[in-house]
Amino acid sequence: MTTYMKKILLLTLFALIITFTNVIAKKDIDVNFEGFGSTGFTFFNTDLMNKVNNLAYYRGKLQTEIKYGEFIKAQLDFRGESDDHSITFKEFSIRFKFMDYFWLKVGNIKKPFGYEQLTNREDLKVIERSYAHEQFANIGYGGRSVSLMAYYEYDEEVDGPPISYYVSGFKENSLNAGFSSRLVYHHENLAYALNYLYLSNGSLDLITNGFALDITVDKKRYITSIELLAAQDPVDGIIRRLQGKDENVWTLGAKWLTAYKFKFDKRFMDAVEPLIQFSYLLPDSEVMGNNVIQLLLGCNYYFYKDVMLRFNGDVRLTKNEYIGEYDPYNSKATIEIFITF
Repeated sequence: MTTYMKKILLLTLFALIITFTNVIAKKDIDVNFEGFGSTGFTFFNTDLMNKVNNLAYYRGKLQTEIKYGEFIKAQLDFRGESDDHSITFKEFSIRFKFMDYFWLKVGNIKKPFGYEQLTNREDLKVIERSYAHEQFANIGYGGRSVSLMAYYEYDEEVDGPPISYYVSGFKENSLNAGFSSRLVYHHENLAYALNYLYLSNGSLDLITNGFALDITVDKKRYITSIELLAAQDPVDGIIRRLQGKDENVWTLGAKWLTAYKFKFDKRFMDAVEPLIQFSYLLPDSEVMGNNVIQLLLGCNYYFYKDVMLRFNGDVRLTKNEYIGEYDPYNSKATIEIFITF
């Protein structure tokens, strides 16, 4: 199927969803739309290709939430990127509520590994995910897979145990499969979480494990989150095996984010939210000289609670066997206008 035909099919699906919304609404079915749109400029510290050191972009998300009665919910998630001007079918999932503390979800969904991985793109305080989480996702400890997940999310407005849990089995398009779990204890504005992910690379006969710990303080105007991650790298593990070396390559990471929102409630200025984010990645725990430090300073300027102007100054200091000292060549600055609905 050509890219053009895929676009036509996706647009047709959009039209069908919108066309039948009124018909569906007459029954015991509720349909809601939400998403985001953004556009901005990124300025790089070094030329990426063809001596271009800046990038203009736009992105969007349209998500459909469908509620069938009281116990069944479904979701369709479409994304658009200016990189290739295409629409991507990001997620389909359906959730079944069997009892107050037990939901079952199936579809192409996120692996429950870490606080940031489960945070929606539009709910991030920063424009992009932290460097540490990006790299962990690249080696299998994050992102989406076709999964079956049992879970319960604590709601402080509903009487129930102050615990959230996620237990997920997933299968990817290759022979990769695995199991991921997350347990969260909530105490007032604090949340403590433990994470474990088991990853089996069937075609390579390699089994790896990942662990994470995160602590989050989330108030109405203030949030701070600390995450520690450790996982075996299956990619470097196979390379080491072929070299006759120890295939247990441990990747370590850390992330800290703090943001505070100053409210103004004035015309064209609802709030200003400065933030700081730090992340650290050590690809191989036995090679301390090969690591990346990320320091991000930013500010979110809210015209309205769902409309904001965002600034991120992202300094990335890289050191490896080819670069004797920390080099900021991969650093960048981004300005973006962002809306949610």
